[in-house]
Order: sequence, then structure tokens, then C-alpha cells
Amino acid sequence: MSRENEIEAVGIGPSAEPEGTAVGFIGGAGPSSPVQSPFEEWMGGPLAAPGPWYPKTLADFEWVLARKAEAEAEVAEVERQEKAAVDAIRARGAAIKAGPQREAGWWTSLAETWAKTNRDEVVRGKKKTRSFLSGSVAFRATAERLEVEDEAAVKAWLASLPEGSPLVRIKREPVMAEVQAQFQATGEIPPGFKHTPEGETLKVTAVALPSLTAKES
Repeated sequence: MSRENEIEAVGIGPSAEPEGTAVGFIGGAGPSSPVQSPFEEWMGGPLAAPGPWYPKTLADFEWVLARKAEAEAEVAEVERQEKAAVDAIRARGAAIKAGPQREAGWWTSLAETWAKTNRDEVVRGKKKTRSFLSGSVAFRATAERLEVEDEAAVKAWLASLPEGSPLVRIKREPVMAEVQAQFQATGEIPPGFKHTPEGETLKVTAVALPSLTAKES
């Protein structure tokens, strides 16, 4: 049963409109049955027929939320299926690649060890690269350098340095609480800031209800 037919079968949607009245509902749901629907029973009584498209009553608004929840549930289900498919492909790919990756690592280690041990034979004179039919070798000089190994130890060392030490770089960034307080006191907007006047936000959340259709025998 299609979604539109299922909605029509349980009576969730607009009731019949007078002849000649245009009805523009989401999903194209048709007129509901004159018999009280399971949705109306669940709500504790009959609902005003939503429509035309723009909601006029709380019952209309309730219907809109129900349709919103239904659409969001469909999106969530598709995303779940997408993730499951991607996870399955990645797991399968990882299983297939595991053996060749181990083998490639072994051959790489073997090749690097042999090339370093036999460098004078692999590259001659001042040359640092050599091409072979099945690949190439390239030696490159690396500069001496320090790298952070223990961030906690580095932070403790930085804290022990005197004020103004050239070994420390201080990041300058606005303290938003103080900037906001200054604006409230003076009304001045610092360069680079955007002013947003006070107002309110609205968030409409829809809740997917349990299936309201009777189980088919």
C-alpha cells in the first residue's frame, strides 16, 4: 500500500472539499473516510479537516507535524540504509585488502632495507634517484628537527618560561564576554563584528507516532 493510500485509509488528512475547491496538500492525500479513523480514536475524538493547504487550527497544525515526522522518518531510514551499505562495503573492502596490504608492507620493507644496504650499487655518484622497469628508488635528505611528542610536558615547559620569551607565541583572540559587555555599555560595534538584534528563535520538532493502520490478516 502506498503512503498516500495508507494515510487515506486511516483518515489522516483533509476531508472532502466542496466541488470546485482546490486542495493542495502535501503528498496529495485524498478525502478521508466518514468513519472515525484510528488516528482520531487515538487523539480522543474527531479532528477538524486540515485544509486548504495552509493550517488554520491546532488540528491542522497537528496534521502538519504528523506529515513532517513521517517525511523525516523516511529520510532517517534512507540514511540508515546508506550507512549500512557503506559500512558493509568498507568492511568487505578492508577484508579483501588486508592480505595484499600485509604483503605490500613486507615487500616495501625488503626493498628499502636492500636499497639502503646496497646504496652504492643502486645509485652511483651524486645521483639520488634511479628508475627500474618495475619501479623507482629515490633518496632524499631530511633536515634536523624537533617534533612534539608529549603535549602535556610541552605545556608545562611553556608555562615555566618567563613573560615575553621568544620561545612562546601567544594567539590574540577576542574575549567575547568582555566585547559584549563593552557593546552593552557603549553601543559601539568594534570593526569586523556584526550586530544581531535581540529576538527569538523557533524550532518545530515532529514526533513519529506508532503505526496507526490495522494489521492486515
